[in-house]
Amino acid sequence: MDKHKRTKNDYLSLGVKLLLALLIYLGMNHIRNVSAYFPYEEVVANVNSSLYYKTIYFIMSFSEGEFYGGVMTTLFLLIGSVVAWLLYRKNSKWQGFPIAQGSGLWPWILASQMLSLFLTIYVFDFTRFFSAEVNWLPVFIVVVGTPPALTLVYGGGWKKLLTISGLSALLTFPFAHWLNNYIIPPLNLPGMVSNVATMAFVGFIVSAICRQLPWMTISQAPIAIERAKAPMKEEDTLSFSWSIRRTFADFSEAWFYGNEWIGLAVLIGVLLDWLLNIEHINNGSGMIPNIVMGQMIASAVGIFLYRHRFTDEGWYPTFMPLVSTVPGVILMAGGGFWFSIIVGVLSGVFSAPVGDYIAKRLPAYVPKAVGFVSGMTIVTIMVSVIMQAFI
Repeated sequence: MDKHKRTKNDYLSLGVKLLLALLIYLGMNHIRNVSAYFPYEEVVANVNSSLYYKTIYFIMSFSEGEFYGGVMTTLFLLIGSVVAWLLYRKNSKWQGFPIAQGSGLWPWILASQMLSLFLTIYVFDFTRFFSAEVNWLPVFIVVVGTPPALTLVYGGGWKKLLTISGLSALLTFPFAHWLNNYIIPPLNLPGMVSNVATMAFVGFIVSAICRQLPWMTISQAPIAIERAKAPMKEEDTLSFSWSIRRTFADFSEAWFYGNEWIGLAVLIGVLLDWLLNIEHINNGSGMIPNIVMGQMIASAVGIFLYRHRFTDEGWYPTFMPLVSTVPGVILMAGGGFWFSIIVGVLSGVFSAPVGDYIAKRLPAYVPKAVGFVSGMTIVTIMVSVIMQAFI
């Protein structure tokens, strides 16, 4: 069988995912509950005067990589990650796509994310920039940017952890905050553009610095070395189940985890945060139904179009629009049912090829993630311009 030819499973899985996206949108919009459960505005108003609220903000920020920013979303993300890690360690048949690309580095990746976010919020205290005029700050970028990307490159180790997390926390927020305040507004671009541009810039700078440090040597996790000796399980990319699993995995790629159980856990957390209080999740924007629908459509379209790249290469960055273009453009324009669908389709078509093209042309010492976020910047600008022309 020609593995590049479209099959009935490709069309069937696409249809199921599009239907699921629609059902999620309709279901979430049917229930719009407002309560006292950590309203975003209340958390922000108290973050600099209360350690309790600062901790709540820390928890929320950890899951903002896909524009969620919810307490339950973060808790379910972490629970799903622990489960996926344990299944990976046991080499269980239920592990799904190996967590963190099968690198065996998930504990170090998590540590780099936690430490860099801790430094950003508690040590450097960048939350002090909240004010009556500023109710959102890009503190979350370290969780989904340079720290996990470079940990995958260099491997585990305390010196590496402190170096990567320290440099990333020191450089990321100031650059993103500057872009948000002085560059993006005059250009009338989604605020998200500054986030991914920061990931690309800081990722390149920190990569260049780490390359010069003698203790930043590349190493592999023992479990990954041991696992590499065993016969590799070949994924059946032609199957219906693979396509469904791949989309759920895309929902966890923002954190460099890439596992379907984690992606499913994230979606459950999002639904719970929305059901508890629509003014809590996604900065209280009320746009989560549009965003999740657009994200699922983008993943579905990307996997449908580029499934052959998974077949040939093992992996392809169809996750890109979920963490960038879809939420960024939808939030910029205020959503809308058909608007969100069109953004999802356009993002799914253009994102992965652009990111993959750039990533394959970077110097060897620069993580491919820098190429992906560079692609996110380009595609988000392009789609926002297209959509603005037709609004």
